This record gives sequence, C-alpha cells and structure tokens, in this order.
Amino acid sequence: MDSRPHWYEVSILYNQTEIWTGVGIALDGGRAFTNVPETGYIKVEQENILYKYYIENTLTYEMHNFFLDEHSYEAIWAIEQFMKCVLVFKSEKEKVEFEKHISLLEYRKIDFERYEHHMRYVPDIDGYVEGAFKKEYRDALFLKDELIQYRNKKSKDLGK
Repeated sequence: MDSRPHWYEVSILYNQTEIWTGVGIALDGGRAFTNVPETGYIKVEQENILYKYYIENTLTYEMHNFFLDEHSYEAIWAIEQFMKCVLVFKSEKEKVEFEKHISLLEYRKIDFERYEHHMRYVPDIDGYVEGAFKKEYRDALFLKDELIQYRNKKSKDLGK
C-alpha cells in the first residue's frame, strides 16, 4: 500500500470556461481526494508559524466538500485525519483577527509540549529540514486548539 500523498492539477470547467483551478491531493493511498488548502503564515516574535486553512463559503472550501466521498468509510477517515491539521475559518475577517491574536502571543510561553503525545512518526526526508514536519504538525495542533479557545472567548465577550 502506498500511503504517500499524490498531487494533481485540478480544473473545473463550465462550457469550456475555467471557473476554478487548484491542486488536488490523493490521501491514504488514494482512499480520499481533496483540494489543497490555502497556506498562511503568522509571525510570532522571531518565529514563523506556517498553517493550512479553508474559509467557509468560498469556492475552495466548497470544492473540498464536493470531493468528499460520504459513502466511503476509508475516505471519511482519511479526510478526518487530514483535517486535524487544517484550520477552517468562518470568514476572511475571522482569519485576519485570529492571525492578529496569535501574533501577539509570546512564543516562548506557548506550551507546545502538551501536543507531544499526539505526535505521529514522521521520518526525516532528504533535502527537507530535519524535524520540520514535526514542527508544522505541532503548530497545526496548537492553532486548532487556539482557534477553539479564541472563538469561545469571542462568544463569551459577545454575551456580556
């Protein structure tokens, strides 16, 4: 079984007019397929945190939902694993505000160790910075948790 991701160029046409183009990814040996999320960066002090995201009600997010095979347990499982590392914002405004919130944190005070038990085995790959995948995975878990806390705080603030 080939568990490596495979990449594709995807174009959606309507009457020979291209209405969407993006990069697709086959996950878990081809059990699932989706389009690649957008990439964002947040500068926290001297560190850059790279992350992947979708924004609800955008064509990119709708394409992600379109590609999901809801009748395949394997596809659903593969996408669920994939989405553990992807943020989904409600709007562009929420994304910008969340990035600002994260950028104001003190990097050295972030408790990344709480994510160590979630870490999966990731082999080092020639030509790639050693440990980079682990850092990106850890950062994604942190940002997912932080987004939940950020939304909860905003909800409480609105309820006051």
